[in-house]
Amino acid sequence: MGLLLVLGLLAAPPAPFTEALTGLAGSGFHVNTRMGPNGFEALAGCPAASMSKGRDQVCAGLDGAWRSSIVGDEKAGGEHVVQELWVFAYESSAAAASAAGGFDDLTFDKHPYTRWSSGRFLYVLEGRFRFPTAGKRLAAWLEAALARTAPKLVRL
Repeated sequence: MGLLLVLGLLAAPPAPFTEALTGLAGSGFHVNTRMGPNGFEALAGCPAASMSKGRDQVCAGLDGAWRSSIVGDEKAGGEHVVQELWVFAYESSAAAASAAGGFDDLTFDKHPYTRWSSGRFLYVLEGRFRFPTAGKRLAAWLEAALARTAPKLVRL
């Protein structure tokens, strides 16, 4: 993935992230376990390798990052809709707020994406432009799920 920065020592992602993943039953989506038995993977460095601008801003103060693959239960246009949910943990809420401003259209390989902040955490749903309806449905479901456990969740 190009740029790798050594991250802090957070051992696990925040509870709202894991609770959203375990609560997908009945949402029309499920976790793809290819990233491990818990359905997510920890990233060893800053995942902003493909960014043309904002890389330093997104990576500054990053303590941990995790990613999960979420798949639609039903195919759309003959294909499974696969989207990724990311969580970025920063050393402070100020660092998270600064990083949020660094995300642009080149941050992720797939578009569009939806972002939320909660304290020192940024949650990002990386969608697929070919499947806007599925992306909007999953974003709405995740926003409700995260809002139940992530304090002061704000959509960016």
